[in-house]
Amino acid sequence: MTPSNRVELALPHTNKTDLVLEEGAHKRMAQVLAVDDVDSSDDRIGSPLRRDERYCFDDGNVILLVYDTFFKVHRSRLCVDDSVFSTLFCLPQETDSNVEGVSWHRPIRLPEKPRRFANLLWALYALPAELNSVADDSANCLRLVDIAMAAQKYGFQTTENWAVDRLKKVIKTSENVDGVVNPWRVFSVATVCQNNELRQLMIERIIHQANHRRLAWSWLVTIGESLQITELMGEGYYHLVIRDHTRWNEDGKLTEAQVAKLYIGLCRLAAYKDLLFGSPILPIVDHDCLMGPDICRARWELMWRQALDLCGLPSVHIVGYLAAVLKYMRHNVEIQKGFLSSPEFAILGASKDETKIGSKLLQWYISHGKTITPAHPKEDVLGGIPTVRKLSDLASPQETSLSIVTPPKITLSAIQEAEKLRISSIWIQPGAEDAAVVEYIKNSDYLKTRTIYGGPCVLASGGDILKSSL
Repeated sequence: MTPSNRVELALPHTNKTDLVLEEGAHKRMAQVLAVDDVDSSDDRIGSPLRRDERYCFDDGNVILLVYDTFFKVHRSRLCVDDSVFSTLFCLPQETDSNVEGVSWHRPIRLPEKPRRFANLLWALYALPAELNSVADDSANCLRLVDIAMAAQKYGFQTTENWAVDRLKKVIKTSENVDGVVNPWRVFSVATVCQNNELRQLMIERIIHQANHRRLAWSWLVTIGESLQITELMGEGYYHLVIRDHTRWNEDGKLTEAQVAKLYIGLCRLAAYKDLLFGSPILPIVDHDCLMGPDICRARWELMWRQALDLCGLPSVHIVGYLAAVLKYMRHNVEIQKGFLSSPEFAILGASKDETKIGSKLLQWYISHGKTITPAHPKEDVLGGIPTVRKLSDLASPQETSLSIVTPPKITLSAIQEAEKLRISSIWIQPGAEDAAVVEYIKNSDYLKTRTIYGGPCVLASGGDILKSSL
């Protein structure tokens, strides 16, 4: 037998790199392929080769063997985009009989999955209308994954970009990511195609759906550990550990090692929680603050603890606590901006003693060009401005913001009257409130959304708030 009487084929599912079909195997090959250019002089059983039903064109001019499947397609389709095939077809050949890809005897062999290569051919042969009409379902997602992976492998850059962009659209619009796309495959595409945007989009979408209870947190732990994606591991472990520990493995999907990590995390977060309560993050204190840095820090700590007390979250939910504090602070800032945007202002607690906070606060309003009315039961004029005897004497209570600088007992009666008058906003200066005042505010649907208390000071914060509102 001479070398010309045998055909070498690579079958990836065997342990051999080449399978040599002797003379006589050609007949079986002809039966499988149903082609006329194969010598069928023998009846020996050959390998289970097949011809792809869709991509074996009669006028095709290149033959490829992908695993156990033959494809007969057009070189022009494979040469677009400066792919590896355009280079392959330009390589010099020894003789015409040895040219790979022109006969079933010597196909171009590709180490690829037939399904993946068929999907790549679909993209190369598809019309623009077909490309634009790809449905966002699981079958087409698998097709997009195959196209992106194969296009990257063989250098079809335009096709790769199209497949990745379509995949991003599917992920953004899918109600249930796990039911439509296979996360493992998508992360493989992101890695192979070096597309960090796709990776981050998939991570964000998975976390979003877990937050909306469409995916189990234990599932995030599993996929995060299997692919070493720290964002998913962190989210999964954290949301599990803040649960009641009896519910950690209610779906039975966690391993013993994963449950052990949850117990370790629980202990560490509990320690952080104690630290958070004991040593709140301190602000940078303005040295020009009239109250002084010590009082400022004390008031800040009080506000910090108030925010933590309002959370009502599991004891180790550190992120939840910090988010609640931030929300509380932001809410206070919005109320402060609303307070200082009123057309009219009133102050309760000013006096003739210019060293008192009430008198300094009155001067602050005057210096900032605010229309201010002092309220005092005895004095007729304060700071050169006529006073009113009581809050009900104000010209427009519902358009007036009220500053209170009085002892807590007077403050309580003042906010009760302000509630009846529907005073626009109230700012209680530090030290003017006590537990009874705070309790009353919390229980009032009207006051709790428009009253500032527990630490902020107009003298310390007002100027910055006015600047930020410009």
